[in-house]
Amino acid sequence: MKPLKMSPVPVSPCCSFQTTPTTTFQNTSTPPYPHLGEFNYLIYGLVMSFILFLGFFGNVLTIIVLRQKEHRKKMIVPFIINLAAADVFIVVFGYPIAVSSILSKDFITLERTRCKWSAFVNSSIGIASIITFTVMSILMCHSVTNKKTTRRHFSNKTYVVMMLAIWGYGILTSCPPLLGWSTFVPGFGGISCGPKWASNQLEDRAYNAFLVFTGFVLPLIIIITCYSKIFRVLRIKDYSSKSNKLREAWQRSQKKIVQMIGFSVAAFIFSWTPYCIVSVVSAIKGKNDLSPLEAEIPELMAKASVIYNPFVYTMMNARFRRSLKILVFRSLKIEQREENSI
Repeated sequence: MKPLKMSPVPVSPCCSFQTTPTTTFQNTSTPPYPHLGEFNYLIYGLVMSFILFLGFFGNVLTIIVLRQKEHRKKMIVPFIINLAAADVFIVVFGYPIAVSSILSKDFITLERTRCKWSAFVNSSIGIASIITFTVMSILMCHSVTNKKTTRRHFSNKTYVVMMLAIWGYGILTSCPPLLGWSTFVPGFGGISCGPKWASNQLEDRAYNAFLVFTGFVLPLIIIITCYSKIFRVLRIKDYSSKSNKLREAWQRSQKKIVQMIGFSVAAFIFSWTPYCIVSVVSAIKGKNDLSPLEAEIPELMAKASVIYNPFVYTMMNARFRRSLKILVFRSLKIEQREENSI
């Protein structure tokens, strides 16, 4: 009896026990370039370093210039200094976390304290900044629409109360995730953290709606309302009339200040609007349809908001430029004297 010959049974590839090696991102402390790739992380790190450099030195110079005697008496100056101080604070205490994560390849994970810290700092300072712009818009609207040409000045106590209210608003709207309402989560790149936008849970959606409305939509509505009134008033004013030279000069001065603050507001909104739109779409859909690299671009644009204001002040305010030149020339003379004395 001849033995039966068994023909080999074809095995489907899906049932094969031989698998090709795959790479998956493990949520460990040191993942090797998890999502964006080494080159993209390098570009991101260079851009962030550029933002850190310009943001720090530009805003420090802004504070030094506006602390000069000729600027101290202006009603709007303390708020501009507050904006510059907020940008310096976030550059020093917030953005280095992203840069260090890239340089050390020690990317942020959910359980880390620095995830919560970076998200809280970015959110609270960003909201404090837009609230500062909102207060400035309200004050400028009142100043332009008011028929009196006398310049109003607040007491130091009033300024302190207003600044505390601005910062308190930013902190209170950003701290709920630290107290259990929703949570802060890492971004796709493991570079920084933010609110849990892509979520279907009710508490996350409720906080996201609260944050977007109180931190962006409501201030934006107030700013647009104020500036629409300001432009309407400035358009009606007759600057060709020579009946009141004092009022004409005052109105022209107000117009220049309004334009400068308006450009600063526009730059801030331009920076943050893409991030807000992407976040709102993710919150509505309950998922993020962007690639990891595409998702990081709006966040990087928002972080770049710290570099614009010093350029706006320098280009649109002749007195600021003059004070900056005097400050630079004075420092150069001091350095030259020190070199000659050696």
